[in-house]
Formats: sequence, structure tokens, C-alpha cells
Amino acid sequence: LVLCSDFLGSILPMFHTAEVRPNELVQCSYKSWKHVPLMHHVFCYQPTPMAPQFSHDEHSSSLRAIPESVEIKDLQGQTHKLKIDILGAEETWQTPSLLLVSLINSTSKIVFSQVHLEMAPSQYESDDKKRQALEKSDRARLEILCDVLGSHLGLQCSIKQSPITFTNAYFLGNH
Repeated sequence: LVLCSDFLGSILPMFHTAEVRPNELVQCSYKSWKHVPLMHHVFCYQPTPMAPQFSHDEHSSSLRAIPESVEIKDLQGQTHKLKIDILGAEETWQTPSLLLVSLINSTSKIVFSQVHLEMAPSQYESDDKKRQALEKSDRARLEILCDVLGSHLGLQCSIKQSPITFTNAYFLGNH
């Protein structure tokens, strides 16, 4: 799981185009979760347009511009075919917010997230409007994160918080 990383363009070369969107609150959809307010990564990576200039219909076509699969070469020159699935989209600009990239003929997978699924609303205390919107969608954020981990990466998770039990520990060292 790669959360809000600039690594996306390294794996999928068509994602070299990025807009700078500092502290932008966006509406995202993933499976049955619709219009969920989430914080976007500072860079919004988009597929590089084929034409030298952006088209006027850019917003409606950016999701369609992503191929179902791509071939990339590793450092040894071997070609690998990657399958690309759009799991979720940012609704305003219709850019992918969650992508599943699978190595064909392998069980290797990467989920790229361009929205902050890992950050609690309390991280945005300085902006009341954003914090309040994120507090309202916090349960959905956690459910989406749990579903991504379970459905696509095969990890078990729960949004229920179990009580913390501390045990004795010993530090062995020179400090």
C-alpha cells in the first residue's frame, strides 16, 4: 500500500504529469462509498495527455486515458506487464484517487492512494472547516482503508479499537 507517494510515476510512467494541490479537500468515491471528503496528496498525478495541449474535455476523459495494462522494463531490461484497475476517483477532476496495479502472472500487487487514508481529522486542527468535514467522514475513511487492505491486499483489519494492554518490557543497552 503506497499512500500519497511520488512513487506512482516510477511504476507507471504515464503518471508523470502532476498538479500542485496543497491541502486540498476533495470528494472521492470508492465502491459503495460516495462523495467522501478526504485530503488529497500535495501532488495530483494524472495520466500524461497524448496531445501536446490539454483538451477542453480533459476532466471527463482523464479516467478513460488510463490503459488497462502497460508494459515496463526493469533495470535489467526485462519487460513486465502490469494490469491497472481504477478503484476510486476524485469526483471534481475525475482523476484516479485509488489505483490497483498487479503484476500479470504473479500475486504481486500495489495499491496507490492519492488521498490521505492514514491521517485522522485531528491532523488538521488549524483549519476548522476541513477538520469538521473530515470528522464527519472519518468512519468512511477508516472503512475504505480497511476494505482496501482486506479486498485487495488480503490483510485482515478491523475498525473496532480493542483495549490496549501494556506488559512489562526491559531495555537492554548502553543508553
